[in-house]
Amino acid sequence: MPSAVLLVLALAAIALLLLLVIGLRMSAFMALMTVSVLLAIATRVPLTSIADTMTTGMGNALGSVATVVALGAMLGSLIERADGADTLARRFVRVLGEHRVAIAVTIVAFLVGIPIFFEVAFIVLAPIVFALARVTRTRLLSIALPVGTAALTVHVAVPPHPGPLIAINAVKADLGLALGLGLLVAVPTVVISGPIAARFMARWVPIEAPEPLGASDEEHEGPRPAFATSIMVVLLPVGLMLLRTVVETLV
Repeated sequence: MPSAVLLVLALAAIALLLLLVIGLRMSAFMALMTVSVLLAIATRVPLTSIADTMTTGMGNALGSVATVVALGAMLGSLIERADGADTLARRFVRVLGEHRVAIAVTIVAFLVGIPIFFEVAFIVLAPIVFALARVTRTRLLSIALPVGTAALTVHVAVPPHPGPLIAINAVKADLGLALGLGLLVAVPTVVISGPIAARFMARWVPIEAPEPLGASDEEHEGPRPAFATSIMVVLLPVGLMLLRTVVETLV
């Protein structure tokens, strides 16, 4: 089947998936399964092989993501339950002021998102986003949208993430040039769809930050972790994955 036809089918599958989830309110999992089956039929995958193909692909994806998500959730819970996220949030607010917090965290998410996957950056930064929204008493989307946009943009546009690397290898492009162009596109994308868009969207979606899981009206017992300790815990997975990227690139 020609590449152009496959590309059109892929775009049609994405459009159908969005229609089912957003328009018809179908469960995201069921919509993904339905679209996958239809796409397999359209690309002439043998009917007897569709189930095996789907389970193999799903198993490979879960095998690489489940461990990261589980460990990241443990790390986020550790930061949240020890009030480390609250410590970071209060320090950000005290140093930068409430009006600059969203911009500062967006820059952090942009830098953190370059060496690590989106799902890892999201899980690591989520407790800080919730804590900042609570401390500054701002709507959650004002901080969450810029952070999510920054992490997702570098994930899809900037090497060494898998998507850009596959595209670079497919067209035999120069890695350094692709990195420069990716950053050139990513920066204005993050600025426009992050802090600027959040100003308007937060008015349409007035969601306040929820209390931490298991929170109570009682004050936190015991000493709060120091700022240096909290930031070290947050940056530990970032540093490890950045080290892995450097080693893989050199060796």
